[in-house]
Amino acid sequence: MVIYKICFVFLLFCLSLFSATFPFDLKYPTVTKEEKLIYQKYDKLKIYYNKQNKISYGETWYQKFKYKKTNDKKYFDEIKDFFVKQLGINSTDINEKGKGHFFINNQEYWLDLNVNVSTYSFTLLKVASFENIVSFDENSEYKYLKKSYKDKYALLPKSIFIPFVEDFAIQSFKHNKYNEKKFIIAKKAIIKKGEYWKVNFKKISDDKTSYRYIIAHSYKEKIKDYPSKIIEDDDDKIFCEIDYDGAKYFIVFNSYEHSFNIEIIKEKEFEQSLVLSSDKIKSQLDEKGKIVLDGIYFDFDKSTLKKESHKAILLVTSLMQRYPDLKIDIQGHTDNKGDNKYNLELSTQRALSVKQAISEQGIDEKRIVSHGFGELKPIDTNDTEDGRANNRRVEIHKVSGSNKKAIIDIDFIKPIPNSKITFEKDYPNDDINIKYIKPYSKNNETKEYKGLHKLISYQIVSDGKIDKSFSRVEIINNYETILSLYNAKIVGKNSNDLYFEIEDRGDGKKVYGKIEAYSGSYNIRFLIED
Repeated sequence: MVIYKICFVFLLFCLSLFSATFPFDLKYPTVTKEEKLIYQKYDKLKIYYNKQNKISYGETWYQKFKYKKTNDKKYFDEIKDFFVKQLGINSTDINEKGKGHFFINNQEYWLDLNVNVSTYSFTLLKVASFENIVSFDENSEYKYLKKSYKDKYALLPKSIFIPFVEDFAIQSFKHNKYNEKKFIIAKKAIIKKGEYWKVNFKKISDDKTSYRYIIAHSYKEKIKDYPSKIIEDDDDKIFCEIDYDGAKYFIVFNSYEHSFNIEIIKEKEFEQSLVLSSDKIKSQLDEKGKIVLDGIYFDFDKSTLKKESHKAILLVTSLMQRYPDLKIDIQGHTDNKGDNKYNLELSTQRALSVKQAISEQGIDEKRIVSHGFGELKPIDTNDTEDGRANNRRVEIHKVSGSNKKAIIDIDFIKPIPNSKITFEKDYPNDDINIKYIKPYSKNNETKEYKGLHKLISYQIVSDGKIDKSFSRVEIINNYETILSLYNAKIVGKNSNDLYFEIEDRGDGKKVYGKIEAYSGSYNIRFLIED
């Protein structure tokens, strides 16, 4: 008896929960089959009512029923009258198309009733606001769909506009220090450039509720806390711009029933990682015999080169590769702060550090000398901070040469900083396909050339792992800029590949080449035509 009482109480409790969720009995007496009632705590209903398209949001219930087929042409009126009675509303609250709008106990409802000869279905929406479940916090402890994903993604740079949502976990995470992406807005293509994130989230709880509009509307509400602009709003897909901390962010947000994703571009111009040009050094060495080498940085009060100096080192290395008879003198200088003897020694050691860095790139150290002059040769006043900064410098002086050009080979094409060779091979009597693509070439066509085909494969490495933050676009852009160092002409380009020609590599032979880019890795192909 006690067990029966417990079961009865439990049944009443369950019924009370159901009736609190949906307190209407809309099952017509002659129904022979019914589908499961589907409930969503926040959904969208779009109906045509009073000659207007009406869109409402809130709690929704959907159900479909089957009843005995009837030839009575008044079947719609019978079902409608049944709904009017069960809902306790006026007959005029539901129109002849089965669309209804009414209030029950001061609560607004919308109804979409569809009736035919043997079935009917309804969607009832109770107008309600959404639960704001999105938060922004770069320090949030995100969940990950798998432990391996956490190991893979947790240390990647985050953006404050990657949302944190309880019970949603990161399924994939992509970050590029620079990328270029095309988006279609109002049927027009736009390209956004800058630091790039793409993150996919998936729901991890057993809750079957659709979160499509809850998350989308929560995200739109959250960005109101920032200077923001909605460019296009497709309800569950949003294009917006946000100004934050001196930068402009372009964001695409997509939400689905149990997942969502976001793409973010922190807009900025492309920053060259590889050396830009050695022509400036060559022309000034020929004209003036010397040049201040920009981009050389040392640790404070030391002769240790910072990693940011790598571009400048590559610049000088490239020049000396191109002109194998060139000999230079590297000269270090300081301002007049501190003891002259100390400054002389510091400048000497700094000049020697630059010499050693260039030599480590494969340049014969016999072609390089170095000297330090301390504070003895200022080029500006030492009475101001700007003047003293100008006096702290490294200069390159021409000793002799720079008239003989070297034969260009594949190893002339310098790798991106922190690149490691993973494969290298020569293929005699091989072929390579070169694509000639507008606007670099007049026609879009592919040609095949034969000769000695050389291949070097690289991975860009950071902390012992492949650095996939280097996007294909960033790799291609780097080489597009620096190939002119080798008298190369770009003939074709897409997001993954760069095609080029060198009319004369120095021995009368023509070269055809290709850069193949991937996330964090790339191939350089170099064919010397037979």
